[in-house]
Amino acid sequence: MANEVIGELEDQNVHAKRSQRKNCSSSIQGRRPHVYDRHEMGKLNEKLICLKDKYARLEKKLEDERAKYRILEFSSTRLYSELIATRDALRGGWGEGTSGFTC
Repeated sequence: MANEVIGELEDQNVHAKRSQRKNCSSSIQGRRPHVYDRHEMGKLNEKLICLKDKYARLEKKLEDERAKYRILEFSSTRLYSELIATRDALRGGWGEGTSGFTC
């Protein structure tokens, strides 16, 4: 009976150790969260560098998109002004693009 209990406890212990190996955060369990070993610090530093690179790429992309938007907005405003001037010229009234009445 005692041997069966000991064997069962050993099996549970082996299973727990195997599951800890698979779980990447398991090495941190049981310790204070701010205490890491060199391997964990290396992984965290690599992740931080990747995140900083991704942030820089996204900032650049955002800046490019803003520049495109400004160009499109300017182009849209210019085209709208030309449309108004053309419409007014076709109607034969006061055109925004002209200095007087049109025929």
